[in-house]
Amino acid sequence: MSPIEELQQFGFKYYGIWEVIEGNTKSFSHTINSEEVLSKEIFLYAFILNENIVYIGKSDRSVRKRLAGWANTKESLKKKIKARVEFNNAVRSNNDLRIYLCFPEFSIKENAVEIKNSIQLDHKVVNTVIKKGINQGLESKLINYFQVKHSQCRWNYKIKQKNKKTIA
Repeated sequence: MSPIEELQQFGFKYYGIWEVIEGNTKSFSHTINSEEVLSKEIFLYAFILNENIVYIGKSDRSVRKRLAGWANTKESLKKKIKARVEFNNAVRSNNDLRIYLCFPEFSIKENAVEIKNSIQLDHKVVNTVIKKGINQGLESKLINYFQVKHSQCRWNYKIKQKNKKTIA
C-alpha cells in the first residue's frame, strides 16, 4: 500500500491544490472553495508533492485561517523555516502540491477526548488523547509513523524517539 493510500485510511481526503495567483508569483491561493470545509476547526492536514507526503500539520483554527498562514509568503520567507521555504519553492515551481485534510470525530469525556473514527496506526487504535492536545498527539504520531515506515514528511522536523516503539 502506498503512503498516500495509507494516509487516506487514516481519514485524510483530498480537498484541493496550491497555486500561484495569476500574474503574481508572490501570492498563493488554494482551490478549496467549500465554505463548510473552510470554516471547520480542529483538523489535521497534509501536503502531497509528487506522490510523497512532504508535510503533516495540525490546527485548532479554521481551515481558512490555517491555509492563509501558509499563503502569507512574506511571513513564511521572513522566518526561514525549512517547511515554509520548501512550500514557497514548490508552489512557485507550479508543482502539483495537493492538500489533504482530516477532521477527527471526537467526543469530550471528562478530561479526555475519545476519537470516534478510531484513527488506526499500524493496527493499533488511538483510543483517547488528552483534551489539550488532541491534534498534537495525532500529528506527532502520524509524522513519526510516516518518517519511520516510509521516509516521508521530509519538511517536518524529525520526531525524537524516546523508545523503540514508533506507534503508541
